[in-house]
Amino acid sequence: MRYDCLEIDKFVSKLEKKGDVYIFNRPKSEEIYNLMWKKQAKRHAGKKEKTSDEWGRNRVFLLNLLSGRPLDFLNKAIILDACSGLGRFSIAALEKRAKFVISYDGSYNGLQSTSDRIREKNAPENYNEKGGFGMLSPQDRPSNTYSAEGYEPLVKLRDIKNLQRKHISIQGDMENIRSFFDEANLKVDAVIHHMALQHTRDPAKTLSDLHNVLTPQGVLMLNFFREGTTPQITYDFRKRFLSLPPQLVFDTIEAIEELEEKDADSVLNILGNKKYLPVLNQMLSLSQKYSFEQIINALHFEDLQTPYLHNIKYDTVRSFLQKDLKMKITYEIDGGPGEVGIMCAVK
Repeated sequence: MRYDCLEIDKFVSKLEKKGDVYIFNRPKSEEIYNLMWKKQAKRHAGKKEKTSDEWGRNRVFLLNLLSGRPLDFLNKAIILDACSGLGRFSIAALEKRAKFVISYDGSYNGLQSTSDRIREKNAPENYNEKGGFGMLSPQDRPSNTYSAEGYEPLVKLRDIKNLQRKHISIQGDMENIRSFFDEANLKVDAVIHHMALQHTRDPAKTLSDLHNVLTPQGVLMLNFFREGTTPQITYDFRKRFLSLPPQLVFDTIEAIEELEEKDADSVLNILGNKKYLPVLNQMLSLSQKYSFEQIINALHFEDLQTPYLHNIKYDTVRSFLQKDLKMKITYEIDGGPGEVGIMCAVK
């Protein structure tokens, strides 16, 4: 495979390749995200199931929302989707006429799923999302939100010529993303960093690293968990669950999710299996402080198992981008305590 980015084409020839994914390095959280993305990819794989439409069907809308305006990368921009997950923003960037898109993630499974979709040109039609704006009030919504330009791709995935030459999947630790681009001798025109900053070890270092890989006129688009987003019960869970094997926690949560009725008797019956005893003991210890319903509702695998879960002060990020990184804020939404901050920054 020859890629439409000479620096990448040259550099990745030195890397290990597994399936369609090039391995730069593997983060400690690889197992966690492999479990999570494998499950979600499988859930969205069925062609006839209702859930098959749910993957990324509002991807273009969300990318425009993240940037504050309808985008067009004009067949020139090189885009980095940092912490790309299952790749909905990577594909949206391709549909916005990006010259080349790099999906960079710690999970092999998420990246392989993205590459599978691109190889098969398997992307659902976008849809007009009239609701689901979260914290956005009407006056804060981007221009053209309800127009075709706000929702529709500029080019359908199936119509992109030489599609696989325009995309690459790289498995790597976010801690080392700067090293990857330094070694590849490459800068990018835009970075997409969607709902991931809170899971990095040092958010300031992550922002600095992402800033470093941008061209002089590069654009950084990101959002994150604001101060007050994560409830105390999740932190109490983390004190007990971070020491447990990810596979055990994943299997336990999945077994509970599959129950038709999630009442105390049904859940306790499932957890009576000797396999789940370590999880049951931790849940019982929490039952002295929280109700059963609160405990069940707090069982979110990523939040319980990812090594880091920050709630970040909005003003701290804003100040760091402007004062430390000398970036200009072109678009932002301050949604108040407990909500997600969204901003777009350019040099």
